[in-house]
Amino acid sequence: MENLSEREKIGQLIRLQRKNKKMTQAQVGKFLAIGKDVISDYENGKVKVIPFEKRVQLSILLDIDAKDLLYEQEKENVSIGNDAIAKAAYVAFKEAKIRAISEFVNSKNFGSLSEAIYKIGYLSQCDENAGEFQLDLENTGILYYEEFLKRGLSENDALDLAKFFAWLCVKNPKVLSNWYDITLREKIADGHKESK
Repeated sequence: MENLSEREKIGQLIRLQRKNKKMTQAQVGKFLAIGKDVISDYENGKVKVIPFEKRVQLSILLDIDAKDLLYEQEKENVSIGNDAIAKAAYVAFKEAKIRAISEFVNSKNFGSLSEAIYKIGYLSQCDENAGEFQLDLENTGILYYEEFLKRGLSENDALDLAKFFAWLCVKNPKVLSNWYDITLREKIADGHKESK
């Protein structure tokens, strides 16, 4: 019974903060990449233990101190401290960032592949809402790979190009600005002209 009341207390805190933020269960679920019915179960104390990463994501989204979402047994466990919370917060930010960029790219009908390349590179480098947070090489590559596949490239070509452009945008993002509004075909043609 003690565990149930603890679950209800955490659920009530989540519900209160969600309503204070004027968010629906569906909106919170979208951020956590789970269904609104799961958020309802969290709020009603129906889930025995909410996954740690989800609680960290909730603390970020709803401005709840992560320590207020720890269960009593976790508070007594020295291995769950600020380092674990910081690590989970980083993962949560990264996952949310990838989703946000993917949604933006998918919502736009970029006229040229190079424009999509530039936009993904630019967005993976900076975002006003996320401060100085940046995507790493692997996750930027995933975004490129998905974009190239959508545009009809073979899996091997998409993978090779994704690795290259992810490396460019992480190591030297200014180079990508030269690609803006120039199609790949035009860029290749320009390269052939220069080599002749």
